[in-house]
Amino acid sequence: MSPPGRPKGEFRSAQHGGTPVSPPGRPKGEFRSAQHGGTPVSRSSSATYRDHPQAVQALVRNAEVHRDCYISDEVFALEMEHLYANTWVYVGHASQVPKAGDYYATTVGDQPVVMVRHAAAGGDGDGGNGSIHVLHNRCAHKGVQLVPEGCGHTGSFFRCPYHAWTYRTDGSLLNIPLRQGYDADVLKQCEAHQGSN
Repeated sequence: MSPPGRPKGEFRSAQHGGTPVSPPGRPKGEFRSAQHGGTPVSRSSSATYRDHPQAVQALVRNAEVHRDCYISDEVFALEMEHLYANTWVYVGHASQVPKAGDYYATTVGDQPVVMVRHAAAGGDGDGGNGSIHVLHNRCAHKGVQLVPEGCGHTGSFFRCPYHAWTYRTDGSLLNIPLRQGYDADVLKQCEAHQGSN
């Protein structure tokens, strides 16, 4: 939130003694960047960054950062699309899940995830080899969050609190209630059968 009397999009910095970086007479939200050869780059709450990479670059300077980096829904969406979706993101350390069935749930970007040390469940074939998996923290059936954020121990499976679908700690579907009510061939083809991976 800008202090009273400060126009939207105006920079202030200690380096400039708290005076506006934009010279008097320049429209609200406009600033000049050396990267743009002194060409005005205008930003306001209704501005668009998606198709203007030069405007995105101009958001950060050597001594200051434009407020849209912190409050713009569009900048946030671009960060989710270009950074979080396309790079490795640190979720946690192996020491946070020391035993099979231990989990650590958090949010990465805008996605709830759960890091879990794999445990044997229902004869999954690998004997719960202790590998660590990071899963979507949601039930593949209706999208309900499986566990609250923080640390815990789930044993050998996760159970959805809504319809009681259960998942192994590697994210694969373990069981669903009233399985006989589903056509087995159709169930195998649906996305929910793939589990919480």
